[in-house]
Formats: sequence, structure tokens, C-alpha cells
Amino acid sequence: MEIGAIGYNYRHDKDFVMDSPNGTGCYLLLLIKEPSIFTINGVEQRVPENSMVLFSPETPYNYRAEGDFYVDDWMYFNVTPEEGKKLKDSGLCDVIYPVMNMEELSQLMRFMAFEFHSRDLYHENILENYTRIFF
Repeated sequence: MEIGAIGYNYRHDKDFVMDSPNGTGCYLLLLIKEPSIFTINGVEQRVPENSMVLFSPETPYNYRAEGDFYVDDWMYFNVTPEEGKKLKDSGLCDVIYPVMNMEELSQLMRFMAFEFHSRDLYHENILENYTRIFF
């Protein structure tokens, strides 16, 4: 797995809309911290706070705040063909899931974001280990 970009606890106002009608070309993992509206493959749904979704590279999606703001942790990443097959076969992609341990997962994303942007000697090894723990 290769992380392309990662963010922790990003907050957007009620006018925020993320729209990818052709997918992103890579995987996108979101830890959703506020009620929101998601459209995945043309199907709109209300998503409660403390939810998670893993988008496949080609999945069309759109999401926005339901209330006054939207907050999430996010990670764009690429995988090997073998890892991609495992992800797609797992049934985890493009489905909203409730998260019971949001604080723990969010802290891992925080640590991962720190290491991603760090230039310390072993940051790549540390990031790889945090990523394994997360998944």
C-alpha cells in the first residue's frame, strides 16, 4: 500500500461538497465524524456520525454536510493488484459502516498523518506499521 495523501480531523462548512463522478483513480478511506449525505453509485443516503467508507478507485461518489459542518479523517492510497483484488473481494468497498471505536481509529489516522508528513529517519517504517494496525 502506498499512501498518496492523508488528513486528520478536517472540518468544512455547510457549503462543502466533494464530488467525484468518475471516482478518484485510487482508494479513498473516510472516517466520517458528523451526519452527512452521501451518494454512492447514484444512490443517496443519510450517513450518521461515526461511520466509515472505503471507496474503490472507479466508484462515483458525492458527499456533503447534513448540518452546519462536515468533519472527517481521510486517506487516499494505491495498492498492488493483489491487494486490490483482496479489497474488492472482501465486500468492504463502497459501503458505509458504523464505527464503534472512532476515537481509536481517528487517533491512528492522526499518527499516520504525522508520520506521512514527517521527515524523521524511520517515518516510513513507522507509517507502514500504523497502516497495518489500522487495517
